[in-house]
Amino acid sequence: MGFAPDLREYDMCEVMLKHLGISHVRLMTNNPLKVAALQQHGIQVVERVPLMTGRNPHNDQYLDTKEEKMGHLF
Repeated sequence: MGFAPDLREYDMCEVMLKHLGISHVRLMTNNPLKVAALQQHGIQVVERVPLMTGRNPHNDQYLDTKEEKMGHLF
């Protein structure tokens, strides 16, 4: 359909976290682009905590796609 792989925007994260007095986070994600996006908006990611998802016949192809096309770290 021509959409970008990830249409989320992270600029509001900076505003909300700074309002709460948070300047750095431990981020639970497998997406390295999310880490980079938050850092680009001034949020220091001190640790990336991987999400441990079990593979099964229902999600195997989905997880492979996320790894191959978006660089997710599993």
